[in-house]
Amino acid sequence: MDLEFVGFQSAMVGLPAAPGQVRYADSGEPVLLHHAPGRWFAPAVDETLRLELEALAATGAGALFDVTGKFRSWRLDGAEGRLWLAQQCEVATVLACRDCAALTLFDCPALLTKRQLDGHENFVVWLASSAAEALPGSVAECCKNTT
Repeated sequence: MDLEFVGFQSAMVGLPAAPGQVRYADSGEPVLLHHAPGRWFAPAVDETLRLELEALAATGAGALFDVTGKFRSWRLDGAEGRLWLAQQCEVATVLACRDCAALTLFDCPALLTKRQLDGHENFVVWLASSAAEALPGSVAECCKNTT
């Protein structure tokens, strides 16, 4: 289940404070992205985070939405992933002083975040499902054949 929390204030106690901040699991996987002012995306949310977000919504601090299926995700690991991403955007500019960003990649609304894995720079990109379906190639080839 993927969730999106829309806060009625741009910062919420307990959530990543500034747009561009990410909460990471101990494994280095991103679990909560503050991708835009007042908006947090929780991909493949676990029960603890789901309950935290539901509690915030119950206080009237914001609204919680099930957005499962809204995005399709791809991991961009190692040199190949970095090369693909560099062909789509200026990574250093998009992620300057941030760990995540909302952007457009080849006309697709997207979210991009860093992954913390073995001290190397890796990424995850979530493309809007409706736009990703129109891309040429299979799902596995999507993020490799877009130059």
